[in-house]
Amino acid sequence: MGSLDQPDFGLSMAFAFLLFVMSVVWIFLPFAIFGIKDLLRRLIEEMRRNTAELKVISSALAADRADREAERRDAMPDRSTDV
Repeated sequence: MGSLDQPDFGLSMAFAFLLFVMSVVWIFLPFAIFGIKDLLRRLIEEMRRNTAELKVISSALAADRADREAERRDAMPDRSTDV
């Protein structure tokens, strides 16, 4: 082992490189997680605001739809007495 002629030298080098890359990722992982926490909190807050706004819009549309339906019903002639 250790000679460039042996077939498992390339495999050992690939494993060493993979181990090095994984070590670097493992070192930086906590910084990435703690850096993302604030962004996630802001996104959650924005989603809550959007949901509240959508509820207001939805209720306004439902009320408008009900008003238009009532106006349409009132504008139609009463056919129950046409017999």
